Amino acid sequence: MSNFEEIAINNGWRALLVVLAVAGCSAPRTSLLVHLDAPSTLTLQSLTLTVDVGSLGSHDYLLPANGHTPTLPGTVVVILPDVEKDVLLTADARLTDGSQLTAATVVRSHELTQVEVTLELGSGGVDLAPISDLASDMTCAPAPRCQYAYRRHVTIVAGNGGAPAGFTVRVPIGTLTGKARTDLADLRVFYDPTAVERDRILDETPPGQDAALFFSLAEAVPAGATAGDYWLYYGDSLAGPAPADGDKVFAFYDDFSGSQLQSKWLVNGGPTVANGNVTLHQNTQDGLTTPAATDGLPILSTLEASIMVTNPASAPQTVSTQSFWYWFGYQQAGSFNPVDPWIVWISRGMDTVVAEEKTGSATCTNTCSGMNVAQTKAFRRYRIERDAVSTRFYLDGTLSYTASDLNNQDYSVMFRNFAVSSDLVVDWVRGRVLGQPDPTVTVGAEELLHN
Repeated sequence: MSNFEEIAINNGWRALLVVLAVAGCSAPRTSLLVHLDAPSTLTLQSLTLTVDVGSLGSHDYLLPANGHTPTLPGTVVVILPDVEKDVLLTADARLTDGSQLTAATVVRSHELTQVEVTLELGSGGVDLAPISDLASDMTCAPAPRCQYAYRRHVTIVAGNGGAPAGFTVRVPIGTLTGKARTDLADLRVFYDPTAVERDRILDETPPGQDAALFFSLAEAVPAGATAGDYWLYYGDSLAGPAPADGDKVFAFYDDFSGSQLQSKWLVNGGPTVANGNVTLHQNTQDGLTTPAATDGLPILSTLEASIMVTNPASAPQTVSTQSFWYWFGYQQAGSFNPVDPWIVWISRGMDTVVAEEKTGSATCTNTCSGMNVAQTKAFRRYRIERDAVSTRFYLDGTLSYTASDLNNQDYSVMFRNFAVSSDLVVDWVRGRVLGQPDPTVTVGAEELLHN
């Protein structure tokens, strides 16, 4: 693509500005190739090139940089940070007779591409030596994007309720086979114009859904508005560990790494943490819950966990004439008493699990309950979504039951195990704010940055 613009400068000279964006990756670095040409009859006293990259800074360079009297024409290579930006170039030439020549243009830099700009004031002369490496002064934070071969644009449109800063967004990623690393460690989320990399949590094999990643919004998106400043980057075989702090992605999160429970939990009995799981032991009354008022998960929210029972055929414990196996979900605030209100996935018999809600409302005064589902020994996905007028229960990505009930009370997160001969093992739990409705997310076409 070529763009020609003729501009007037002082002292009777006119400058023809030629901007040529070279497609592909014609240079190993993001750079500008700046040609400064003038008739050999001009005798210069000084020549200054100003490079202004907006929020990344403005830099003046006296040409040439070796202290010699400047001559034209010349060529200057300006190495830029690996980010696409508008760059203002200004050339100021002062002649020995005291007159001054000035020319300026704005050119768009492109990652891993050299953009060529020519300020043509004539012809003839010798090249100046390359002098400027702005990348040493201005860097993309926290990491440059120059090594990623591909990117996709992510567009987010907020619903009628808008989306606050920190809102968790789910982005379907499809298949990146042959493009990204098999472990997807190079799949990253960047937010412009600050070029800040966002923490992201991968969900590579969600049952009943496409592969996805989650990240949180850097800024609020008003109702009906569009946020188009997010990008997926991938295609770097040497990428290091990605930022993946779940507490920066979700309103509530625990992957049970380490060897101890986090302080966000209230504990009953002796659950133990090892190998990235927490185990609520058999033949106990082990339990985990949160203080509802401070756990960060509001009333209208989604709660999901990956859970395994080691023996679905276990007998229950009997407490005050009632039989209890295990359950997970929302329950009364901060208490381990096995009483309502609750919105849970629960076992009510050997080898089965069921969606159940008992909140004391007009609809679910007694119990709202779905159909019993056969239980297995594998890790399974349990998800509960609470919107303003209903609760939806999903098992392994499939909608199992919907309770039409007003959600207007804040409950704790709860895990509980009473089974006599079965552990309850939790791999991870995550909760997020449920939008009214959730924003729509669109992933653009793949862009090749370099081969």
